[in-house]
Amino acid sequence: MFRGLIIFLLLSVPAAAWSAQSGDVSPERPAEYMIYQYPNVALVVKTNAPEVQVTSRIYGPEGALIMASGIPSGRIGPLFQYIAAVDKPRQLMIKITPENPASRSAINMELIQLPAWERNSAAMVHGYSLLSEGTELVHANDTTTWSMKAYTLRRAAQAFHTMGWEEMRLWSELQAAHLVLHKLNDELQAMELAQEIRSSARRAGFEDVQLGALILAGDALMSAGTKSGGAVASVRFEQIHAVMDQVVIMAGRLNLRSEQARALFNDGLAYQQQDQQDAAIRQFQRALDVSLSADNPELVKEIRSTAAAAYESLGSNADAIELLEDIGVALDSDENQEVTDNLFEKGRILNASFRYPEAADELSQALNLLQSGSAGSASRGAVGLALAWSYYSMGDLNQAVNLLMESIPGTVQTQNAEALERAYRSLANIYRERENFEQMLLYRGKQRALARSSQQRIGLFFESAMDTWHRDGSRSREARALLDRMRQASMESGDRVSAARADLYLCLLNIEQAGRDACAQLDLSRLHAVLESSGIPKLAMESEFVRAKILRRAGRVNDALVGMDRLIGDILRLRWSLPGVLGAWYWETKDAIFDEYMAMTLAQSATDGKRVLLALNRIRSVESDRLFDSKGNPADDQDDALRSLIARREDATGAEADTLAAQINEVMLNISATPAGPARPLSLASLDRILAGLSQDESLLTFHLGEDAAFVLIGTSKAVSMFKLPGSLALPDRLNRLRDQIQGGSESVLPALDALGRDMLEPVARYLTKKIYVLPAGALTGFPFDALRLKGRFIAESHQVVNLMGLSTVQALHPPLTSDFMERVFLAGNPRTSQELFSYDVQVSPEISAFTDRFVGPGLHIVQGVALRTDEFQDTRFAGAGLIHLAIPGTIDLADADRSSLLMSRAGTELGAENLVPADIRELRFTASLAVLSLINVSGYTTSGFNKRLGFVSDFLDAGVSFVMASTWTGQDLETVSFITDFYDNIEAGQDVIEAFAETRKRRLLADDETNLKSWAGFQLFMR
Repeated sequence: MFRGLIIFLLLSVPAAAWSAQSGDVSPERPAEYMIYQYPNVALVVKTNAPEVQVTSRIYGPEGALIMASGIPSGRIGPLFQYIAAVDKPRQLMIKITPENPASRSAINMELIQLPAWERNSAAMVHGYSLLSEGTELVHANDTTTWSMKAYTLRRAAQAFHTMGWEEMRLWSELQAAHLVLHKLNDELQAMELAQEIRSSARRAGFEDVQLGALILAGDALMSAGTKSGGAVASVRFEQIHAVMDQVVIMAGRLNLRSEQARALFNDGLAYQQQDQQDAAIRQFQRALDVSLSADNPELVKEIRSTAAAAYESLGSNADAIELLEDIGVALDSDENQEVTDNLFEKGRILNASFRYPEAADELSQALNLLQSGSAGSASRGAVGLALAWSYYSMGDLNQAVNLLMESIPGTVQTQNAEALERAYRSLANIYRERENFEQMLLYRGKQRALARSSQQRIGLFFESAMDTWHRDGSRSREARALLDRMRQASMESGDRVSAARADLYLCLLNIEQAGRDACAQLDLSRLHAVLESSGIPKLAMESEFVRAKILRRAGRVNDALVGMDRLIGDILRLRWSLPGVLGAWYWETKDAIFDEYMAMTLAQSATDGKRVLLALNRIRSVESDRLFDSKGNPADDQDDALRSLIARREDATGAEADTLAAQINEVMLNISATPAGPARPLSLASLDRILAGLSQDESLLTFHLGEDAAFVLIGTSKAVSMFKLPGSLALPDRLNRLRDQIQGGSESVLPALDALGRDMLEPVARYLTKKIYVLPAGALTGFPFDALRLKGRFIAESHQVVNLMGLSTVQALHPPLTSDFMERVFLAGNPRTSQELFSYDVQVSPEISAFTDRFVGPGLHIVQGVALRTDEFQDTRFAGAGLIHLAIPGTIDLADADRSSLLMSRAGTELGAENLVPADIRELRFTASLAVLSLINVSGYTTSGFNKRLGFVSDFLDAGVSFVMASTWTGQDLETVSFITDFYDNIEAGQDVIEAFAETRKRRLLADDETNLKSWAGFQLFMR
């Protein structure tokens, strides 16, 4: 087919002095090429400029324009221009004009000659001429013209199909689809065409065509979603997220950084359309990170400006917006390969030692270096897989999935078979927990193909059994068969620990199927003893959990509860003494453990409110202590040897495994004697003392919103009463929706507040006292509880509400303010740029001005503007302040408290800014009576009904601050200043913090329209 087809690579001919000096082309300075056309030879000019939309113009003698061509919004794929044969030779000039400035090296040119005397030329001339005609620019912009153009391109596709040229057929179809979308505005047909093209390209192995089709599909979905409304738009935008994820992965594989950034950016735009501003900003930040490593300043500018507008919508000031420009700092691209390889090796060792946060830091640096082009023997795929394992083991499943999807395609199997087997296992486990069983089976199959060793096969049998158990329930015969095969394989390989694990799960399966105790007590104790002494901590924990489940189902609830108490204590102790050693098992299992524990407690103590409250407090303490996994016991610096032993034990078999287990168990005896974390579990006597400290006007209030039932508990000085709530299954979703509505400024929230207040509080209405200490968790974390309404009135109208963040560490319910706390003030914030058009003046924000004047004196320390950097928060004046007031934009992430941040400034010519994060607060010890966080927004949703940790709030309280007043969303500047001014006035007038806060809210509530919750409900008070 290709005999007689002659292809030349064209060399650029500099048209002026600038083109010889500069590597850039732009709309004003096109790339110019000179070509020669021989008689009786047709030409095809192929222009390929990945990630750049171009227009190509061909000029004949005397500058006559022969042809101008382009593909609307076409950045992926070549542009073809057909020039018919002529009788006489001639020179032609080609000018390639990019839509935006680009590097000249990004433009690749090929010249294809089709001699008239070659027998294959006629068919190719037919195909190329149709393709060229379809992309030729026209002045008319009517539907008929563009329909004919699209039809011509599809005829070209048919011509190439007749020749058996699949790649050219697909490019022709894709260019036709571009016209259907961008000129004919037919989103549905464009989506159908894109799907067909993508499927064919995937079968044929044309990744660049696949990418072009995915990008087109994303554009079509965005257009359709923007035009639609309601449920249709919501579906389209959700589809965009999935498509953009695939674009990011494939563009990364093809090293198209601009398209990666554009996909992340478009994903953020879709979140904006869904009014999910925080998710949008996260994607804009990722897009900015990537775009800064690409040579595309126009895209960077577009992302920055859009991100700035998004921050403005959240109430952030101009300096906070400017910080967006500094996101995405990368290491120098000329770092030598030793740096990259050493980072990877260190990360690998840290992973093996269960030090996952530290490993993630090192591996992230290595991956950034590799992505920026630095040399190194480690592949991007291998580094990405290792980093994904770090995130998976830390419970950051979304990050792990993204990295695995990006890294697997670029990983050479022969060199990384074990890492790939682990990667596929992780993906299958994640999708199992998400109940996406189709994807679970897909990746389990890929794991099966790589499971070569006996340990890998035994592990595969186990995970496959858990897959079918999750999918089909306890009646699954396949689960039983797989566990039997696991047991048999374990016995054959001499792995008695895995055999005991299989037998233990068979016991649980039997009792769930038969409804009675199917394992003799001696057998259950023996199996548990084998696993408990295995030297693998996560197997010991798992064994205790499964044993407790078996005992409960056998009717032995008391014995089961004793085991669960021991399990929770051991988990807390291990996370404190050996953070990370439980790995992903903890994050995959914790919700089931907590639910099982509460079910057992409620079964045993259905009317004993105190014991249920103690159980809730204990679980919430464990769930909220995620910081253990990143910090651990500061006094324990000699655990490396034990970590190494455990790592070796997990890989060992036979006699070596037994020897290592004996060594580990000897050391673990000492750990089991240590306290379970920094605070012991709250005892019944301690709870009685706390309750006895309540006055007649005070009560404790908390909720358990379980999977099967919901309860409200209220404690007074006399007792703890417990009531079951109606509509239990819907309460968390109702709370989340209502919080979103309030934050969004909806005026129709009053009926929902009435209904929710009635359902949650009516059973305890007669017990509610003037002062209520609410213990929030789950969906109530960060929720403005006193905005609920009972009998037509807000709770805040009649009650003083304060969030008590835990009972285990409570010192006193009435912590006094130090007499001089307003004489030692740490004030930090950002000035605002003038909002006047064409004005670049920097004006101090009203909040900074107001409180600078209020606290003026030798004890006032102010940090603002470019000085607002993390090192300022290491100053002793910060930790030693009596009052901390932070007027700094930031976000509290409910899904992961450690991802919360306060925006810092930059200095000089730095490209990035390091934001203040909760870990920075945990490093300090404070003397402050009060901390005020006035520009915080709460975002996301907690992933657990037992989580009570709030980024920064919990950290300040744990570090010694008595009270924290924080915004859960930001309001208008003047409203914020007025609220905090009144609050400080009340304190100076002699009121305590709780009274001053309640009085300020009540005054604002009664003075304003009751639908304007933002004027008062945005602030919440927290105490330790």
